[in-house]
Amino acid sequence: NGKESCGKWKLVGCLMKEFHKQGGGYLSKGIMRCNHKGCKVCASSAIKREAKQITDRLMTFCNLKKNRKVYLQTNRSRILSHSVISVPYEEQSQYLTREGRKKLRTKARNILKNFDIDGGVMVDHPYRFGKDLESARLSPHIHLIITGWIDGQIVKDIHAKTGWIVSNLSTIDTWKDCYSLAK
Repeated sequence: NGKESCGKWKLVGCLMKEFHKQGGGYLSKGIMRCNHKGCKVCASSAIKREAKQITDRLMTFCNLKKNRKVYLQTNRSRILSHSVISVPYEEQSQYLTREGRKKLRTKARNILKNFDIDGGVMVDHPYRFGKDLESARLSPHIHLIITGWIDGQIVKDIHAKTGWIVSNLSTIDTWKDCYSLAK
């Protein structure tokens, strides 16, 4: 649950005048954080920090800050997209155990190897919510922020063989879009 100091104020300072431009000391106050997602106090800041790191890494890879496309092959561009891979109903109960979740993530990774994907990030979601956002049901799925392509014909073949559903939801155009999704 974090440390006792989480959320408490801290002061950081330096009294050596010769190291500072104004000729005076330096004093700054801030909040102490353990940066652990399991801590009730620090969870939101830890998630934001991790989302920023994910976004910076993916945006740099795709070079979206300048021109949105990176050409890795002749006449082939790589864009950032938001996709979802859904677990078939028959396998959803595996998500309830740690070993089962590990097996499902491994299956998802193996399925994604069939596509022309260079890299990305996977975020597990155990539930789907109703329109009122108050009712939830077990329906494990994995959100993906990926660079590469999801081919529709391969999606149909995989669904016919395994029952897994891969959906491409949208392309990601800006840093803010990627950060909001990663958060």
